[in-house]
Amino acid sequence: MRPVRHLRTRLTAVPPLAGRLGGRLALVAVLALCTAPGCATVGSDIAHARRAYEQARYENALVWLEPLDRDVGAMRPDDRARYFYLRGMSEYRLGRPRDAAHYLALAREADAAAGHPLSPAWRRALDRALTSLRAP
Repeated sequence: MRPVRHLRTRLTAVPPLAGRLGGRLALVAVLALCTAPGCATVGSDIAHARRAYEQARYENALVWLEPLDRDVGAMRPDDRARYFYLRGMSEYRLGRPRDAAHYLALAREADAAAGHPLSPAWRRALDRALTSLRAP
């Protein structure tokens, strides 16, 4: 009987180990899914918007950017700066000064907070746009 009791003790000790292992496996599965294209949508949407903006298709850029509004808080700081810049400049090019000023001001703040991920050319365009929006 002693070996059976020992076996039973070992069997009851296995489920918590399996539970921890199962939890770790679930975490690995979630992390693997986040490297899939679905979790990369913010970066790819910003890239699509950038291409549209560079081709002077500002409305199309906004189609890619507007749904990202709800994800701004979860964005990486450099993505947030690019998002605000592209959103603000698209609004500016479309003649929407109020929205442009809002997003461009956020872009300036996000760029400074993230260590200046925006290119110098983008920062110059940002400053020119903000200056022209402040002019009477």
